[in-house]
Amino acid sequence: MKKAQKYNVQVHELSRDQIEIYEKVLKQTGERRGFQGRDDEYHHRLYDAFHDAGYVKFLNATINLDDYKKDLMDDLQKQEAIVETSKKRLRLEKQESPKIQKKMDLAQEQVDQLHKKLEEANQMIQEDGQVLDLASGIFFTYGKEVLCLMSGVYEKYMRFAAPYAMHWKMMNYCIEHGMERYNLYGTSGIFDESAPDYGVYLFKKGFQGEVVELIGDFEYIVDTKKYKICNTLRKIKHSLRK
Repeated sequence: MKKAQKYNVQVHELSRDQIEIYEKVLKQTGERRGFQGRDDEYHHRLYDAFHDAGYVKFLNATINLDDYKKDLMDDLQKQEAIVETSKKRLRLEKQESPKIQKKMDLAQEQVDQLHKKLEEANQMIQEDGQVLDLASGIFFTYGKEVLCLMSGVYEKYMRFAAPYAMHWKMMNYCIEHGMERYNLYGTSGIFDESAPDYGVYLFKKGFQGEVVELIGDFEYIVDTKKYKICNTLRKIKHSLRK
């Protein structure tokens, strides 16, 4: 969360006409993680049915790269000052000082990394523009609970920790409106590295919440032929939507 705050990641609510921004993020996330999202008709119906009543919010996290570069430049100046000060102190020392040398080496590493980040920022501006969409999500607010129904993030912008900024905003919304529960929604129930969603589990676990096990569900097949036909039709439908 501190990283998102440091980079001044902004979170705002999308209007109905901006839902496409969310859909683009989810499409890229789905391709990366192997799931099929809903179509635009579903999202517009969701918005129309629940938004005006205050039950659903489409959120989007963005970053202004000019602001990001200014922050990098501030850090760069501080680290360069440490390097120069350390060099002067080493010249004045009558004997070697491992402590000063280590401090200078660490600062120089930071200088090199910051130069690299500035180059990457300039490249991102050339390729994608000054203001970037980083992550998006759908959040339901009902009764005493806020629930994150679905969210995604562009892989190449993960460094900005935008999902944390979205959840932080909605957690504060929870507190401000006297809500009692913040629901990060489901996991597979497998809590080790063999789980396909292990990274998602670690992300959610990082908020220090608790896992609540629900009853679950199962399928009882009463007609094998019809069941196979339905599955085949469902696969055809998904393939046509791609």
